[in-house]
Amino acid sequence: MNLVIVVLHPSDELYGADRVMLSVITKLRERDEVRVWIPTDVHYESRGFSPAQHRQGHGFHLDAVCGQRPAYANPRDLSKVAARAASLARRLRATRPSSVYVNTSAMAPAIPVASALGITSTLHIHETWGPFERRVLTRMCTPADTVVTVGAATRHALPETLRRRAVIRRHTVTAADMDLAQARRIRARLVPEGVPVVLYAGRWTPGKGLAELLEAMRATPVHLLLLGGPPPSGRTVDIKAAVAASGVGDRVHVVGEVPDVWPYIYASDAVAVPSIHAESYPTIALEALAAGRPVLASDIGGLPEIVTPGLGCLLPPGDTKQWAQSLMSVQPHPDLQQ
Repeated sequence: MNLVIVVLHPSDELYGADRVMLSVITKLRERDEVRVWIPTDVHYESRGFSPAQHRQGHGFHLDAVCGQRPAYANPRDLSKVAARAASLARRLRATRPSSVYVNTSAMAPAIPVASALGITSTLHIHETWGPFERRVLTRMCTPADTVVTVGAATRHALPETLRRRAVIRRHTVTAADMDLAQARRIRARLVPEGVPVVLYAGRWTPGKGLAELLEAMRATPVHLLLLGGPPPSGRTVDIKAAVAASGVGDRVHVVGEVPDVWPYIYASDAVAVPSIHAESYPTIALEALAAGRPVLASDIGGLPEIVTPGLGCLLPPGDTKQWAQSLMSVQPHPDLQQ
């Protein structure tokens, strides 16, 4: 008899944690019935996760399920989270799943709800917790039956009550086949011939180190392909203003969000992950290495678990001089020259 598993996923985007969850859902569906619920508390300019579910021939359900985001750390919004928790409890009673798979810390309020209903739960933590998360989320997450982290740094950042029973499950990626003609077209459309090209792909938030990367570019000839976009909630970076203030606007090519990152990885000579706040286990770094592109990464969080000697360069977070030196070492890939 197949089990019914409810997956609670926090966003309708297609960044690292979203792509990882798509793989997990595919695996779960080999044996069990999986129902995917996505919260409706934020607005998306474009959707990514739900169209991917449709392409795989599966459905999803948008609902006011409960999530905990940093922006909700105030009495007014916390009361809304409580109301959504009550709604989730009603839906779970009606669905009667065998278990609940809670993806990312943003969905932590679902853990005590499932526990109160006697439903087993798995919590998959993709974030590196800081003081705010430890203060707000520890009690919520403690009833989880299974705690999974994406790497050692993520596990180490948890409070002892969770860390001692958390298991590490590092995700992997399989590189898409390179379409050399497509990569060359992307490059020819965006950058002059013969210049080094670095890719950034991720959210546009202060902790990602975008301002510092732009500053480091000043003393280099590097061009930057900038993928991603602002988060639907929480703090963001005004990319237009940041690029204008950097003085390197003629070498920054803002692409935005794309459904497939692989063509842009192959069109680049290196991938930058310049985070100044601790990352967990960034998928873009794995994808770059799988595509044979070196990674310039901050020596912080889980990045040293990925970028080992010979695969790229680990740099001090926010040290624009050392980042500039590393950017200077990037050379145009010979296969990408016309």
